[in-house]
Amino acid sequence: MLRSLHRLPIVMAALTLAACTPPPAEETTAAPAAAPSSPQPAAPKAAADEPVLSDPPAASLPTPAPTEEMAMCDASKAQFAVRQSYSVTLAEQARVAAGAKIVRRLVPGQMVTMEFSPQRLNLDTDAAGKVTAARCG
Repeated sequence: MLRSLHRLPIVMAALTLAACTPPPAEETTAAPAAAPSSPQPAAPKAAADEPVLSDPPAASLPTPAPTEEMAMCDASKAQFAVRQSYSVTLAEQARVAAGAKIVRRLVPGQMVTMEFSPQRLNLDTDAAGKVTAARCG
């Protein structure tokens, strides 16, 4: 019994490492894709001092029209909420005024995700529940 307890850490480490390895790649039985029947045209050769561009410059790309899903938050329109007691109603009014898609309340000491979302309104509150800041992200 005592001998097997000495091996327990080694067995646990082996199981942990085995759980971290990716599963084997799945083998498919489908036939390989047929080669294209017509040869691909060769890319034009650039002069020695010309850079080769694989994508068009960003300035020439069309910009998509703004949609409701791409609504941008404007925190300046939600500043009326600052110094007021937080409530769900106040949060919704601030969200609509800012043009944000979502709103979240942040309390002191709360862990939050740090990714930036231009569609989100953040309402910072103090320990007493008063809104101290309205900002986007």
